[in-house]
Amino acid sequence: MYRTPISFPPQRLSFSSGKPYLKMFTRLTAIGSDRMLALSFSRMADDKKQRIYVVPPLLRKEVLQQTVSEGHYIHGYMVNSGFSSQVMAWHKAYPHIPLRFFWDRKNETEVCHIDDTLSFYPLDDHAFLKQMSGCRAYASTAGFESICEAIYMGKPVLMVPAHIEQECNAYDAMCAGAGIISTSFSLDRLLEFSSTFHPNRTFIFWAHNVNLLIEHLIREPEPTPQSLYTEKILQLFKRYKPVFYKYLNT
Repeated sequence: MYRTPISFPPQRLSFSSGKPYLKMFTRLTAIGSDRMLALSFSRMADDKKQRIYVVPPLLRKEVLQQTVSEGHYIHGYMVNSGFSSQVMAWHKAYPHIPLRFFWDRKNETEVCHIDDTLSFYPLDDHAFLKQMSGCRAYASTAGFESICEAIYMGKPVLMVPAHIEQECNAYDAMCAGAGIISTSFSLDRLLEFSSTFHPNRTFIFWAHNVNLLIEHLIREPEPTPQSLYTEKILQLFKRYKPVFYKYLNT
């Protein structure tokens, strides 16, 4: 069917004000944990004092089974269907470039064909991965999982974060060379980036080692209560008696 979607401006959040709440929430979810596994786009040093260990992302087996090709269309996902107004505006300026976007719009169960080159798809895991595997480039609101899937398939990414967690994802992905960050779905920037983009082949090797790394961390001896107690004492010295901490920590 052909019709025009309802358009409204997506709500923009204050990322700076959201950071303390994200940190607090993360600490609350880790209460009682012996180790915290940090999923990362690339290798990073562990922070053993904080019991943080960096591991590869957990990709679905369906991702590993996809046949990847380079198509002619831009694939996308928007967590807020209000972003469709931006996509529609860009499409009017570049109607010859095919766009296939997935959106989380309430009560939408069928593909919404705006015209021959723009379609909005309801959420569907299998259809999403199929479109991802054959696209030219990927535009997203910077959800961690889909960015990982795009990197694995060698697709350049444009990221438009909608909240603090996605802003963190976007920054890390940019540092890993996966794509670029924007405040809107300016897909011409994505096309420009894709012309010089080189897939990160080391990410594939990194992702394939996730089971080995996690198994190694599980089997590694847990820190003893005494060592944890000692660490807490050291942190108290560091905070209130830095001179003593420097002496104890040498």
